Amino acid sequence: MKKNLKISTFLIFLMVFSTVVRAQTEKGTAIISGSTNLTFSSLTPKMEDGNNSMEGNKVSNFEFTPGAGIFIANNLALGVQVSINSATERSNREDYTESSTMFLPFALLYFGNGDIKPFVQAALGMGTQKLKYDNEKERANVFGYELGGGLAVFLNQHVSLDFSLNYASATSKFDDDYNNTELKLKTRGIGGNIGFSIFF
Repeated sequence: MKKNLKISTFLIFLMVFSTVVRAQTEKGTAIISGSTNLTFSSLTPKMEDGNNSMEGNKVSNFEFTPGAGIFIANNLALGVQVSINSATERSNREDYTESSTMFLPFALLYFGNGDIKPFVQAALGMGTQKLKYDNEKERANVFGYELGGGLAVFLNQHVSLDFSLNYASATSKFDDDYNNTELKLKTRGIGGNIGFSIFF
């Protein structure tokens, strides 16, 4: 009798929990910070040869990507994210700073109904990039996209912890005033991210 009661209780709990998790990504649910990644690093390389040591340039990097969207169908959300990046390399003589802001509409698709859901995401958009070096300033238009996927671990009814691997590509266009031509800077790469999402 006790064994049957335990099994029944477990099955009821499992059904309720599955319903709660499924409701998080159903049509009409809103998602905030779906692709939010907060990264900050500051590195100073140091070279040693046994008796002497020499410090290299200090490099600082900051990235923040908040987003918001709504599920237009079960497990499928559309929205927009803002990618803010800044990198600075400091030396004894001058600083080199690169910063960019991009607006990226995205599509996010989850799979399954459990508390751990695989997902894929695609984002495409444009923005501006600024370069500052040796008292010179440059401004460029940027076009980029991101493709990736990962796992969302739902901690409770409203929050998930997201682990993803993304491929990103961005192209910046600068005007070369000296040669009267347009320069293109292309950046591509793969990166791992840890973020979080809030559902309501």
